Amino acid sequence: QVSQYLALSVEKARQIKTLSNDLFQYFLVFTNEEFHIQLKKCTVEELIRCCLSDFFYLLQNEGFQLELDLCEEGTCMLDFNYFQRIVDNLASNLIKYADSEIPLQIQLTNTDYLRLAITNQIRKKSTIESNQIGLKTCRKIMDRIGGKFVTRKTDSSFFIEIEFPQYQ
Repeated sequence: QVSQYLALSVEKARQIKTLSNDLFQYFLVFTNEEFHIQLKKCTVEELIRCCLSDFFYLLQNEGFQLELDLCEEGTCMLDFNYFQRIVDNLASNLIKYADSEIPLQIQLTNTDYLRLAITNQIRKKSTIESNQIGLKTCRKIMDRIGGKFVTRKTDSSFFIEIEFPQYQ
């Protein structure tokens, strides 16, 4: 009986998290209200350790294979809380729409700026409709942070590119 209550509590917590995320996304996308950003210097090591390692683990736990090509040095400006929302949106979208039979290609490069690129194949038999609010949220957050969020889609693949603002 205790395990049933625990399972029910975990499910309710997930529902509350989903609802609060949905409210946040609608607020961000459909209002012109400003939101407070706290940019901090972030190294590649911190970016991977604090944000991307959980993202990688979650995707692998969902059955995805990852082809990682991660640079080891670089610095950017980032609001960790808002970037975590971006990562959560990306994970949710990949789990819903990506073909888990084909490895996700994930690159973190450092040329003139720090850049995260994700390429995936789209699941062929996906019947889930998208209103793209998650992607709009990601774009708005990155715009507000001073970076870029770009997506491209073909019939079979989806590409996401995030450019982080440089640390000056």
